[in-house]
Order: sequence, then C-alpha cells, then structure tokens
Amino acid sequence: MDDATDANKVVAAIFTAGMCAAKDSKHEEYIAEYEAFLALLEARDARAREVADEARHAFPQIGQR
Repeated sequence: MDDATDANKVVAAIFTAGMCAAKDSKHEEYIAEYEAFLALLEARDARAREVADEARHAFPQIGQR
C-alpha cells in the first residue's frame, strides 16, 4: 500500500473511523478495516486508470497515431 494516494488514505481512515466507532472495536480491527478499505479504493483507481488508458488507445486524437 506504499503507493496509495493521500486522498485514498484519508477516505479509508474516515470510512474506518465511522465503521469501527459504531461498534466496540479493538485497535487491530481498526487497522484491518483501514487496510481493507484502502485496498478497495486502490483497486477501484487502478481499474479506472486501465479504462482511461484503453479509451485513449481506442479513440486517438486527430493527427496522433
């Protein structure tokens, strides 16, 4: 998770705090939930980059090949 963006880290922390604060969670559970949320966010971003790259190759700009 070293390459996680700062925005994803903040979002994962907020999701984790909201989810774990609603129940009586231990510190280890906070860490596990944070890492799970961060992995989901990073996977979503990776797929979005792939789709954008595919679209860029499928529809080249006029004059570019």
